[in-house]
Amino acid sequence: MHVEDPEANYDTHPGPWIERCMGRNPETHKLQVYKIPAKEVKIMPDQVMQYLGSVVQDMLSVYTGNVVVKGRRWGYCFSRFYYINGKRQTRCCLVLDRIHQAGLMYENIVTKDRKTIARIRQIRGHLGQPTGEPMYKVLGAGESYYRDLKRLYERHFLRRGDESLADDVGLKVLIGQ
Repeated sequence: MHVEDPEANYDTHPGPWIERCMGRNPETHKLQVYKIPAKEVKIMPDQVMQYLGSVVQDMLSVYTGNVVVKGRRWGYCFSRFYYINGKRQTRCCLVLDRIHQAGLMYENIVTKDRKTIARIRQIRGHLGQPTGEPMYKVLGAGESYYRDLKRLYERHFLRRGDESLADDVGLKVLIGQ
């Protein structure tokens, strides 16, 4: 990933560069694009989430998800390719914040005894019924990472976070792969 490098000298920097749009020129009304010195930063595999559902066979279709944290909506687009251990992963998105990862990964469900619990978000069937297949996975994550995400989700998105870690069908499917 390329991030802005404030310590780089603009005249002697060999690259890489970030191109940023800074608005329109008031005289010509054309977009002003500036090159900013950047540096490469390695991405950890547990910062990348992958959408596991099928998308329409149109080449321009992508899947988007959103999370509302403290009254602000954050949108994520699962349209990137990432190479992890030399293998190309499709329909991925870089999610740096673990709270946002938890918000994308888990959803609220209400049990028969009217308790709200968290479970891994599942792909919906054509009638809206859950299929039992998880919607997302975190690349390079194990069972303990998913349990940590569940605790974060219960702490930040559920009103009470003292529920025990119940058996989750989606977690068993993800760990079994």
